[in-house]
Amino acid sequence: LVICFGVLGLGLFNCLTTVMEQLIAPAGYSADDASLFSGLLVGCGITSAVVVGFALDRTHMYNPFLKCGFVLAGCFFIVMLFVLRPDNKSLLAIVFGGMGATMLPLLPLSFECAIECSYPISEDLSSGVLMSAGQVSGIFYIFVVNILLDKQPKYESYVFQPVYVVFLISCLCFMTGSCFYRGKYLRLEAERENERLEESHLESHLL
Repeated sequence: LVICFGVLGLGLFNCLTTVMEQLIAPAGYSADDASLFSGLLVGCGITSAVVVGFALDRTHMYNPFLKCGFVLAGCFFIVMLFVLRPDNKSLLAIVFGGMGATMLPLLPLSFECAIECSYPISEDLSSGVLMSAGQVSGIFYIFVVNILLDKQPKYESYVFQPVYVVFLISCLCFMTGSCFYRGKYLRLEAERENERLEESHLESHLL
């Protein structure tokens, strides 16, 4: 989870939001376009996170949601790399909206999974490890991506940029890695066990 979400997922997201303008500029998009795409990324992500939060409160299906989220986020990211070309603003806007809707909910979802599988370790500690991993890897991503983007000239048709290799490898790694995640619901099991004990004590007092 630390590698898939912290190092790869969160680091990649931090990098994307930081270098958005430099990434789309070679295809002829402006700073206003970068603001639009970033707004869609965050806006759709917040809306999706609220919906996913309600679903998780009812089902507690953290692992299935986590795996689906990683796979969908990776797919949208890869699609973005192939539709990022001149005069393709409408499709790019849709893809960035989809990226936000699948990537942002992974933040609270990954925290919940980390808390569940690391119980009874402090919630702040497990969440802090994920955030720290994301911040450190984000700095590395930004450094590498900036070097590759500085060498990229403007183009008038689709060009597979060298920086796409970094993005593709990262996406494939966290998509594949998430499929092997088998975190246990230790906190949820402990809460249910406490409820059963309380019910048994209450029944014994009534008898």
